[in-house]
Amino acid sequence: MVIEENRILFEATSQKRAEKARDELPSLLGGAARFRAISYEDVEQALKRAPQTTKPKEPDIPVEEQRKILGEYYENHYHKWLDEPVPALGNRTPRHAAKLKTVRPKLIALLKDFESRTG
Repeated sequence: MVIEENRILFEATSQKRAEKARDELPSLLGGAARFRAISYEDVEQALKRAPQTTKPKEPDIPVEEQRKILGEYYENHYHKWLDEPVPALGNRTPRHAAKLKTVRPKLIALLKDFESRTG
């Protein structure tokens, strides 16, 4: 969905989804918007209209600096995380859960899940 000054452009991948948006968006927006039109485009047309990809733009921040910033962010985040209640641990902090034999397996599973997502 693209929200512009005077209109909302909603793109869908099927006619059914477009019609559902047409029917539901005006009420979701409290009557602040009204339906104007649905247009259909096949995949070939969309590909022709899509911007051609070019060489990726170099990041404004050097890669090494990005890594440093992210590393500091995650170190700070996980340091704080140790003392924040976690719903998956029954709203106990990870530090507290580590001391409880009954909750420790949930903490271990949570940490393994973190590891598998970052590895």
